[in-house]
Amino acid sequence: MKSSTYSISLLLILTGSIAGCTSKSLYNDHTISFATISESKTYSLIGSAESFGCEDNLLFVDSVSLLIPTFAGKSDIRPLQDSIFKAAFDSTAVDHRSLIDGYFNKVNMELGFAIETEDTVINYIQADGFEVIRGSIINLTPRLMVYCITNENMMPLAAHGMQTKRYINYDIDRAMVINLTDLFTDEGIAALPRLIAERAADRVSLFGPTEVNGLPSNSNFFISPAGEIVFAYQPYEIASYAQGFINVAFFPYELINYMTPEAIIFFGLTDIAG
Repeated sequence: MKSSTYSISLLLILTGSIAGCTSKSLYNDHTISFATISESKTYSLIGSAESFGCEDNLLFVDSVSLLIPTFAGKSDIRPLQDSIFKAAFDSTAVDHRSLIDGYFNKVNMELGFAIETEDTVINYIQADGFEVIRGSIINLTPRLMVYCITNENMMPLAAHGMQTKRYINYDIDRAMVINLTDLFTDEGIAALPRLIAERAADRVSLFGPTEVNGLPSNSNFFISPAGEIVFAYQPYEIASYAQGFINVAFFPYELINYMTPEAIIFFGLTDIAG
């Protein structure tokens, strides 16, 4: 398994992998460190040549690459790490190698073939099937970190693959993962599906036809760099596969009547709150 570490501050974002280096700024308390955890393996599916009428056995690739926050000021980063691993692998562990290898084994068991590990790792786009997990930061401020986990998979020789995106919103100051129930009252949560359906209908020229009957699976949402609250639906969830991901966005002030007092403070809406 390959790994690397680096640190950034919120005034100076460093690209690439910088081992053992910490950048400094006026926001020293908000310096954040990351480790990149990656592993990729190529497998030959024993007997698949005969099953699919191919000359050679099919090749399948398992690949993981996660940018893992390891430090964020004085905050305990473990709740965020656990949330990332849970969303990526449906499990958590301190030993990342065993966690990833266990996930690879679970995926491979579902293929229906005995497997043989290849000596050479190939790019997943060259394989006959694959399971790829990627994790990255999509929004970062002195107060907020938004993490996205992308899972892309394709069964061997399938017509097309499937992709999902899971989001984690993390309050750096309070060292807590932000859930919808932290932002909205019980009445607000109940009202959200109707509000989302109305917004999606207003955006039919952008989204195409949709059928919103509830919140996104796993209450999937993210806070965008523009400050919007975005309800994120997977392909097939409220529309056809061809329509892809559907992200229904609201500016926080549009939902202020449904928010908790803490959310009103968080989004800086105190002056306009009723």
